[in-house]
Amino acid sequence: MIAMFFRFILVLVMISAVAFTAYLDRNRAGPISELEKCSLLLSRVDQPPADILILGSSRVGVAIDPVAMAELINSTAQYDDIRVECIAVPIAPLRTNVSLLEQYINVRGAAQIVVFEPSFLSKRSFDNLKYNLGESDPEQYIFTRDINFMTYSQIWNMPGVAMPFSRGEDLIMRLHLKLRGFVLRTGLLIYEFLHDPFREWSLESCNTQSWRVGGMDWSSDFTFIYAHSRHTRNLEETHYQYKARFETVFKDMPLADWQNTPSEIAMKPSDLEFEADYRLGEVKYLHKAISLVQDENSHVIVLPMMLYNQTLSDKDRLYLEILQSNPYDIFAETDSLLAPFWYNEAHVKPRPAGEYATILLSRHIVNADVLSDAR
Repeated sequence: MIAMFFRFILVLVMISAVAFTAYLDRNRAGPISELEKCSLLLSRVDQPPADILILGSSRVGVAIDPVAMAELINSTAQYDDIRVECIAVPIAPLRTNVSLLEQYINVRGAAQIVVFEPSFLSKRSFDNLKYNLGESDPEQYIFTRDINFMTYSQIWNMPGVAMPFSRGEDLIMRLHLKLRGFVLRTGLLIYEFLHDPFREWSLESCNTQSWRVGGMDWSSDFTFIYAHSRHTRNLEETHYQYKARFETVFKDMPLADWQNTPSEIAMKPSDLEFEADYRLGEVKYLHKAISLVQDENSHVIVLPMMLYNQTLSDKDRLYLEILQSNPYDIFAETDSLLAPFWYNEAHVKPRPAGEYATILLSRHIVNADVLSDAR
């Protein structure tokens, strides 16, 4: 009788533990920054989807202002009530952003247009993680970080290993990562809850005017832009004004020491190598992101945020066009104009380069003429 009682208690405890972990999986995450927490909550909030959703890395975060974009698009003759949201997470978050996109669609529905940065892990990011964070295995560090954004279901359905510089895409490795992901997810969820059980997990706790600014040890001139620019002119007038400023006022501004001299500025093709074997796992994630959007009959724009002085190669552009992903190399026509306004080789400065990038993307979306909220 006593043995049966203890077995009953054990079963009850196990059921409660599973139910509690499932609750944490749906409603919280592991130990993430305030910026990352708010990005996750934006994908889970019980609200209708935005008309335009932008997902990417810190390159998108410092270059695209969703508030200014909405104002610019709504200044045109076609639109007056377009809503724009941006989810940008630092450090090559391809796996993270596919997970956030899937949660966004499952909870909120699909945006009319999804602008998706194919943020593949670069050798630059890989080396920077090793140097700046002292990580002996940067890809495992990123995998552990990504687990904080994923649900158990997403871990089980991971399409690839996506560790191009250290792991192959074999079945054993993928199964190993899934099992490791389950253990990590459970441990991180419990750790975060015990560490801060009363942390506010609602979008209302995020100050939408400032929450994108924090999250990393960046200097004051390198922040995610959010409502930095308020535009009173319409889109075309604003574009003309900014373009004129870059071509005249900013034309002869000096470059930073790490940049080429002006006479050597020439766009260089950068091969993201979508067809390379070592990119196979990341390409699977990119395919999944495009399919998630297209399955909802929405439009996807793949937005390669190239490094300074680089442009998308013809080979990679053709690959993205075959996928019907409408690639837009946003800096291809303006890199020489924006040259004085790069923070480093991967990020432009929010002002004025980020403001201009926001204008360019707004014009590209309006000219595509696929939004349905017409006057």
